[in-house]
Amino acid sequence: MLAHRFVVPGERAYLPGAAWAMFVYSIAFVPVLVLLAAAWFQPFVPIGELMRDSLLVAEVSEDCCHIYYGAISNIGVLLWASAAAIMFFTSLVVALMGGQQYRHHIVQFGLGGFLTMLLCIDDFFLVHDIVLPKLGFSETLAYVVYASFTALYVWYARSEILGARWPMFLLSVGFLALSVKIDVFFNIDNDFRLLIEDGAKLIGITAWLSFHAEAAACTILRLGDAGRTPEYRCHNT
Repeated sequence: MLAHRFVVPGERAYLPGAAWAMFVYSIAFVPVLVLLAAAWFQPFVPIGELMRDSLLVAEVSEDCCHIYYGAISNIGVLLWASAAAIMFFTSLVVALMGGQQYRHHIVQFGLGGFLTMLLCIDDFFLVHDIVLPKLGFSETLAYVVYASFTALYVWYARSEILGARWPMFLLSVGFLALSVKIDVFFNIDNDFRLLIEDGAKLIGITAWLSFHAEAAACTILRLGDAGRTPEYRCHNT
């Protein structure tokens, strides 16, 4: 594959087999897709009250407040936080395993964790929606900063990303970019637009978490010199 040409020899990840990967990623994606479908078809609550941030819903609600306000948005924040925690923990574990010997991996997962933490904070505190505009900055500034930081992370970790299950990484970035594009360029305020925008973001976050969780686990196995493992575990590709 063309991607292999960009992977430093010896930097190939220990990846699960196709059947195991299908099982693991199904555990991640099937509940998310079911949740989005349930939110769309359920007749009890306006979908906007489930998809939008709970604070935004509470501000405009005439019947404040309910525990389901912003439920799907809050799930996205939890997934961001989970991904950040995994990457920071992996950076710490690798540092304890090898110190300077694995400096590249320590920085890689540290950068990824910091980027993910920024995105989590943005979602939780509505940085680009409310905070920046109140400070006199356009929300476009946040998109530029996050895109720049993402480009830096991708460039630094390009070998490891291409050596892992990179289509899942592209899926994540693609869905997150789709969500941003809809937010910026489509001002039509209706339920379907809201489902596509926030649904794409939730799928993108899920893919981001899944990719980095697998990459982190397999990196620790490889650097820990775990050797070959059974088929249902990570093995050298």
